[in-house]
Amino acid sequence: MREHSCGESGDTMSALPCPVADPFAAADQAYATITQFLGSEEARQVKHSDLERQLEEMGRELMRKLLQAHLELRQPGEAVEPVQDAAGATLTPTPAHIRGLESIFGTVEVTRTGYGGEGTASLHPPDGALNLPPEKYSLEVRRRDPPKRKKRWVALVDGNRMEIDHLDRLANEQNLDMPIVVDFIHVAQYVWEAAQALIPEDQAEQDHWVRARQLEILRGKASRVAVGIRRSATLRAIAAAERQAVDDCADYLINYAPYLQYDQVLAEGIPLATGVIEGTCRHLVEDRMNLTGARWSLTRCRSCTSFTRAALQ
Repeated sequence: MREHSCGESGDTMSALPCPVADPFAAADQAYATITQFLGSEEARQVKHSDLERQLEEMGRELMRKLLQAHLELRQPGEAVEPVQDAAGATLTPTPAHIRGLESIFGTVEVTRTGYGGEGTASLHPPDGALNLPPEKYSLEVRRRDPPKRKKRWVALVDGNRMEIDHLDRLANEQNLDMPIVVDFIHVAQYVWEAAQALIPEDQAEQDHWVRARQLEILRGKASRVAVGIRRSATLRAIAAAERQAVDDCADYLINYAPYLQYDQVLAEGIPLATGVIEGTCRHLVEDRMNLTGARWSLTRCRSCTSFTRAALQ
């Protein structure tokens, strides 16, 4: 349980220190999990490139937990000195507020005591001490990813390797920063098949199991999910023939991990499934081509749809 009644210094005042019970416990556990995995027989069977991706993901989560632990150590409480607003009015402490912050390692929470008065907005001196922006993204995130005014290229695919290779070549030839995203619906199908192999008799448990894994995949942790479902199959002592769907799912998640960064996709507002695009294309063609008495050659069809698409952009 976190303490919210005490804290540290703001930018112009000091505050009482806040005792936090072992804030680095979660980070210690994450580090132990990494070393345990790297020393396991399972890790010895993983290809180097796959191992790099998994380690990068696990390492980023470890750094996020370390940052969170440090922020908990700096939890602010009641200031030792009076807090005043710009007009010189003394403000009183309000209940501790928790704000989310998107850091370069992931989402963390910052707990700080506010100071306010009747009819005035609360002030949070520690925000100044930490140099936190009013927006949810940290200054370092904004520095590394400045706002772009040009259109963003994105490729949504169904997992066809030849298609992905072609898009990679196209992006390199045109010098495009074009993320390639595998349709989440295709990923979900593999997860469901793995659940049916692991839990063949219990539909309710399958639903719970699938929801939990899909949520982790949406958080950008596909490689970790792959490791976990393999371990589940091993612990359940499932026969090799019966665990084929589990291994297929794990292989899929690892092989396509670079294209399953759904946490980044969602943060940028990029679609993670092709349904919207497919529906748009279908209506684009139908609205232009499905005219009574119309006859179209393939060449004229392509010309008309290209013109219509350009007009809609």
